[in-house]
Amino acid sequence: RPTSPQGPLEVSDIFENKCKLSWKPPEDDGGEPITYYEVEKFDEEVGKWISCGKVKDTVAHINDLQKGHSYQFRVRAVNQEGASDPLSTKNSTLAKNPYDEPGRPSTPEVTDWDVDRVNLAWEPPDNDGGDPISGYVIEKRKKHAKDWVECGKTDGPECEASILGLKESEEYQFRIRAVNKAGMGEPSDSSRRVIAKPRNLKPHIHRESMRTVIIKVGQGVEFDVPVNGEPPPEKVWIFNDKPIESDGHITITNEDYRTLYILKNATRKHTGKYTLTASNVNGTDKHAVEVTVIGRPSTPEGPLEVSDIHADHMNLEWKPPEDDGGLPIDHYEIEKMDMSTGRWVPCGRSQDCKSTVQNLQEGKTYQFRVRAVNKEGESDPLATEGDGFLAKNPYDVPGKVNKPEIVDWDKDHVDLQWKSPDDGGSPVEEYVVEMKDEHGKWIEAMRIPGSETSARVGNLKEGEEYQFRIIAKNKAGYGEPSNPSDHVIAKPRNLAPHIHREDVEDTTIKVGQPLRFTVHIDGEPPPKVTWSCNGGSVDSNIAIENEDYITKFTLTKASR
Repeated sequence: RPTSPQGPLEVSDIFENKCKLSWKPPEDDGGEPITYYEVEKFDEEVGKWISCGKVKDTVAHINDLQKGHSYQFRVRAVNQEGASDPLSTKNSTLAKNPYDEPGRPSTPEVTDWDVDRVNLAWEPPDNDGGDPISGYVIEKRKKHAKDWVECGKTDGPECEASILGLKESEEYQFRIRAVNKAGMGEPSDSSRRVIAKPRNLKPHIHRESMRTVIIKVGQGVEFDVPVNGEPPPEKVWIFNDKPIESDGHITITNEDYRTLYILKNATRKHTGKYTLTASNVNGTDKHAVEVTVIGRPSTPEGPLEVSDIHADHMNLEWKPPEDDGGLPIDHYEIEKMDMSTGRWVPCGRSQDCKSTVQNLQEGKTYQFRVRAVNKEGESDPLATEGDGFLAKNPYDVPGKVNKPEIVDWDKDHVDLQWKSPDDGGSPVEEYVVEMKDEHGKWIEAMRIPGSETSARVGNLKEGEEYQFRIIAKNKAGYGEPSNPSDHVIAKPRNLAPHIHREDVEDTTIKVGQPLRFTVHIDGEPPPKVTWSCNGGSVDSNIAIENEDYITKFTLTKASR
């Protein structure tokens, strides 16, 4: 075998991931040519020797080192007889570049801006880490965000950049990192906060924050108005063409991009046009709004007239108020007072200057009053004059119908007829026909139009006895019921006689015994009944009693 390669085992060209080894051939090659050299490395954090490969020369390039790890190396000479003892390095070698990351650049300065960009400038770091600066990385962070995001890079030593693609009105901060062969250094301090907005912008008043308003006396109004413009515009408030100054009612506060106008405890004199003017070197913007200070309406104009008086309703009419309080009249509230109670109660509302008051009680005397209402409240009332108005119809209920006449009948119906009553000053609208049986109560049977004075009452029960009466109705209501009709039985009006033969049959009795027959006979009208004996008249000792629909035969003592 050969002897160990001759030292020292030199390590050079050291970087974070590679290095170079060199040595001398062994003094004794063992009599055979050196075939190759076997190179190994020892990672002190791993703790074992690992082969790095075989080389035929006395120089080896070692790759795949781990940055920051310490290594030892050894090499063996190999011929056909075997490997020599190893030649090792005397000291550990740290896998590290011959230079470091650069230091921190200066705090970046915002040199210009617009709606979607910011221009930055900075100074290079005092320490380049031993390797020239190859470029810079720019990072941004939005307001309220936690993380920094890369937003740009530069090549070479140039210390300025324009950052594009920003969101308008968003607030940002920026910082810079220097880069060399060793990598990216620590970031600079953060820039001042900057909003992506135009550098030069004509003033613009946000009109949606200034709208025409209506308030009532004693209330207030507030205009909190954003005003755009670069540089920040000057803001001036004008009322009815005169500058406004803060006083006990008005407070004005101006900020760079906002103006606040507050009016407290308004009076009618604060009604008018308010104009805001915003100006800067790039132009002027104006916007005006109307402020109306309003109150309740005045009392409606009289007189309050009452017409079309009825038992349950009356018509009212009046004129609108002279002053509507600065707002349209929304409606009118109407009240009534029953003079017997002395208490006012609501009875309706109207959109115009007239109304019909319903649900009055006949015979009661009423007063009325009306108030105009707008969005700010009610006016004082306008009331009727005099002693009040009696709730009474200009007509009465119909008179009492005459006793109805029974003009026909059958087993299931009865035909009635009557005469028209006094209509009370209003035409009869309908008649109510009522009926009752022998033991029942009066019930409604049907209704007949007021133009008719006859009726057929159907669905009667055959053999039942009935009476009928009539009630007339007009606008005033129902009149008094007529007197009841005659009693009538629901039965056929024309029917051939029929003797109930089971009531009289052949009979054998002894001399001296009595004999009686009670015989039922159907027929309409009631049949005339006669008895005969063997074709002749009956004996005088036989008593015959005839009633409608029944005959009685009585023989006190039979003889031959």
